[in-house]
Amino acid sequence: VFAAVSDVYFARTPVVVWLASRLMGGKTRSLSTLAATKAVTHGVSANILAGSGEQARRALVYLHPDSHESIWHAPNAPRHYLTEHARQRAASKTVVRLCNGGTITALNASMSAVHGPHPGLLCIDEADDVQREVLDAAMGQAESKVWPGSHGEVVPSCTLISSTRYYCFCSRCRFRFHVSENFA
Repeated sequence: VFAAVSDVYFARTPVVVWLASRLMGGKTRSLSTLAATKAVTHGVSANILAGSGEQARRALVYLHPDSHESIWHAPNAPRHYLTEHARQRAASKTVVRLCNGGTITALNASMSAVHGPHPGLLCIDEADDVQREVLDAAMGQAESKVWPGSHGEVVPSCTLISSTRYYCFCSRCRFRFHVSENFA
């Protein structure tokens, strides 16, 4: 899993596909942790575009500081990056804001969600459940950004597509990108 995560973190290719089984692959937890790590270390925005409302809620369980399964409860988690608002907000909100300007947003896959801001990292979770038009529109969302606080260093963008093998490579999805052999 480490190599698959590093493929995305270092944006070795503009698009990376993770394939793993449902419930046992750990895709949602891994991409939630990855999105938070990228936002903490580079101060960029990361969007998690979930294939369904339920999938977005699962991602939020890992991201919300008040959730018992939150990644922010891990030993040595950089909780000091959470804004006071993030520490006190209700679990129904979809955005976690960090002190360094980074944000992590979980969204249900829709056309309005993909026409929003351009994050440095876009994670599409359970892509096999995302409508084809939404998936196609999302592919242009991730955008390279100048690293806040740097001397013009650019953080390359990356789009992560996670999926099961259930519908993968069907005409609806057509993943024709780098498939990370390092996951699962």
